[in-house]
Amino acid sequence: MKKFIFRILAFGLDYIILAIVFLLLSFIPINSNGLKEVNNELNNNAKEYSEILDKITKALEDKKIEDSEIFELPEEYKKIKLEVKEYSDDDIKKLSNELMLAYQEKSLEAAVKQQRLSVPMSIISIVIILLYFGVLQYYLKGQTIGKKVFKIKVYNVEDKEKEIPLISYLIRGFLISGSIFSIINSILCYVMDMNTYSYAYNYIFSFQTIYIGLFAIIFVFTESNRSIHDYILKTNVELTNNLS
Repeated sequence: MKKFIFRILAFGLDYIILAIVFLLLSFIPINSNGLKEVNNELNNNAKEYSEILDKITKALEDKKIEDSEIFELPEEYKKIKLEVKEYSDDDIKKLSNELMLAYQEKSLEAAVKQQRLSVPMSIISIVIILLYFGVLQYYLKGQTIGKKVFKIKVYNVEDKEKEIPLISYLIRGFLISGSIFSIINSILCYVMDMNTYSYAYNYIFSFQTIYIGLFAIIFVFTESNRSIHDYILKTNVELTNNLS
């Protein structure tokens, strides 16, 4: 139980350290002007959508729209027709869905552009993760900063004295971080058209969620608290005093 808790705490500390590093990296001006413009566009779109939604919601408080409550919609929302009539619950739901769809369509191009401009930072982030969980852990003999603090380390389950090669630590870091999904996303946002990519992005996010959940379930419910990367690489984590 102690090892289980220490492993979670060490992992949490490692990610806090990486989060601080990524925060510092965010100040590096990589595509900063382009990203700023795209972020402003997305924020303006969200603000515009929120204002329209508030107006329509207020108008439909009594489930009907009067002449005085009809207002001019922006060009991208023109296909939404506000009518002077009583609205059923289904009508309100349909109107809400149409409004959301129009907002998504308007923001799609900017959202894809944002993903493309973020690719260089994604690549840098993957490199840092591999340096931290791979190279650093190799040179610290199976420990990250978090593992050092909580006195645990990675070892070879077949031979505790055998040194784990650098490539194993790199693969371990790659698997733990789920970097494969960042790589797939970075590739698809360039090779796919906007509409296809918007669907693909949802699938990538879903698979990533399942992937992380599977890692966590196997780690929590196996007696030795090993997860997928441990079984693949024949490693585990143990308290350092138990390995001496």
